[in-house]
Amino acid sequence: MLSKANRIRSRRLIEKLLKTGAFFRGNLVTVRFLPSVKPESGFAILVSKKVVANATCRNTVKRRISESLRLKTEKMEKFVSALVIAKAPAAKADYAQIDADIETFIRSINKA
Repeated sequence: MLSKANRIRSRRLIEKLLKTGAFFRGNLVTVRFLPSVKPESGFAILVSKKVVANATCRNTVKRRISESLRLKTEKMEKFVSALVIAKAPAAKADYAQIDADIETFIRSINKA
């Protein structure tokens, strides 16, 4: 689970990310992100009911994404605020596949 300092709760910030954020498109997740105002990265995770109908499966996907982000935030060289949006294939993916997609996102952030 992400620490409180690394979670985004602000509706305004989430709307700003959706409207103006740069994006990364992976096979399992899409990430909208902006440079962070705070000296730490913040994340919000979105798994739509339209994408994954079963609540148990939705929560599993959220936990897998959250755990991957928790372990990878130390490797980030730049601080970002990001909205991680799960795609339909994420419901059938295992942790290693989701982790690989998040790792690709982190590498793209560090390169830019």
